[in-house]
Amino acid sequence: MNTTLSTRSLMTQNITVMSNVDSYTVRGTKVSRLGSGQAQAPCIHIDFDVASSDKTGDPQQLGMILSPEDAIALGQLLTELGMGCTSA
Repeated sequence: MNTTLSTRSLMTQNITVMSNVDSYTVRGTKVSRLGSGQAQAPCIHIDFDVASSDKTGDPQQLGMILSPEDAIALGQLLTELGMGCTSA
């Protein structure tokens, strides 16, 4: 099986990640595309460092894994919203 990895550094400002139980402030550090042969579809990985917290047992890092199609759709929507576009 032939596997390729393409990685780019990422330095974001603070991002808040929330659940129904807690929230964390994170910063993006790396985006990677892991592509492989026919056995596994390619995917996009985004790595985040968790900002310091007073809570014990909090994660040090979080990750998000997307399909290439979802990464494109999310990227387009974030770009539109970031630029102030209000198309529906």
